[in-house]
Amino acid sequence: MIRLDQVVKAFDGRKVLDGISAELEQGRIACLIGPSGCGKTTLLRCMNGLAKLDEGAIRISGCEISAQSNRAELSRVRQEVGFVFQDFQLFPHMTALENIVLAPVQVRGQARAIAEKRGLEWLELVGLGGRGDARPAELSGGQKQRVAIARALALDVKVLLLDEPTSALDPSMRQEVRNVLRDVAKGGLTMLCVTHDMPLVTTLADEIWVLDAGKIVERGDAKTVLSAPQSPVARRYLSSKLTGQSPPEEATSLPQEPSA
Repeated sequence: MIRLDQVVKAFDGRKVLDGISAELEQGRIACLIGPSGCGKTTLLRCMNGLAKLDEGAIRISGCEISAQSNRAELSRVRQEVGFVFQDFQLFPHMTALENIVLAPVQVRGQARAIAEKRGLEWLELVGLGGRGDARPAELSGGQKQRVAIARALALDVKVLLLDEPTSALDPSMRQEVRNVLRDVAKGGLTMLCVTHDMPLVTTLADEIWVLDAGKIVERGDAKTVLSAPQSPVARRYLSSKLTGQSPPEEATSLPQEPSA
């Protein structure tokens, strides 16, 4: 379902992604972990065409992204790939239901009545069946993120990319979103999730990818990586998360993607 082939992305002449290659089979869930600044979010943005590749190729659900991809090709990819942002990215002037309905109507050309019926079903799935008329300002952080998840799924995507879906939430709201993602995962969706939230990793991931300095330094079955990490980076990172201490400052910090 997902194949990364020697993916390279640079900012200011420095490689943020340095020849990444990996595969994720249909229906599998991978959590992407590693020190801050190692390239995780940039990789997700490249996979949805939000950042342009410099070298290599990404294949998702039969679509391909490369440095030469045009707008039409990127549009096809985005119809197959949902993206859940760290900071929700809901339209504040729209209700929860309107946020969900927008893409199916404008991108798929779906009749509004059908899109609204499906939108209400998605809201039920994420536990917000009675909040379709609420605007983002009337929702808690956890509720906003659940609307964002429903919006990403409303296009009937094959792949769901999530960028730190619980990081902007307090502990109780994090648990709300973890529960929703576990329910979504039961439907067999292919998912790649960037996160520092270890409870989410341990309950959601089939496999773990560990990034450092723009490279995948370890990739494998989640239970194996968590119980017996092989790379020094993975051992340091997981140890710091389990003990609650900050990881050593020896991890390479890379230039960050400029803000949109």
